[in-house]
Amino acid sequence: MSRSTKTRNRKAPQPKKDATPKPVAAAPLPVRPHTTTQARVTDAEANAASATLYAGSLRIHAPHTTWTGHDNNTADTLLHDDTRLLYTRTPHGASIEAARLCTHGIWHTAHITDGRELPPFAEAADECTLHTPVPLTERALTLGTGLHRATAAADDTQQLSRDDIDAGLTATTEPMKEHPQP
Repeated sequence: MSRSTKTRNRKAPQPKKDATPKPVAAAPLPVRPHTTTQARVTDAEANAASATLYAGSLRIHAPHTTWTGHDNNTADTLLHDDTRLLYTRTPHGASIEAARLCTHGIWHTAHITDGRELPPFAEAADECTLHTPVPLTERALTLGTGLHRATAAADDTQQLSRDDIDAGLTATTEPMKEHPQP
């Protein structure tokens, strides 16, 4: 008696493999959505980033989000104490100018080479005694005079109808001339 009978399935004969490898097709690279929609960095953004780095090197705390870059190699920011910084990049380097209004409404400016120069600059602008204040009544009178002149000039203008405008155009228009013959 036999234990079990096995039926053997034979595989079809395989052709012999060549010694030369076949070229494998390269899989396409994956497309990243952020690279196709990523915007190019503008000059204004680059100037804002440069201003942030330069201000940091001078120990001035002005975060990148506060700088407004411009296309003319400048950027500006307003600090928490109402001091405005203007960054300027030149081929020979960079600089930062600080500007602040004094109590008399006059802009004071200073070239800043270190962040420790900002508090004394702000104090000097706040305690300015170099300028004589313009009295409020004089400013109000100047503003009123300008407003009166503008109102008077508006009253002096004439109202023209459409017919008057058309008549003025036809009166000043010359008849068309023929092109000279060669």
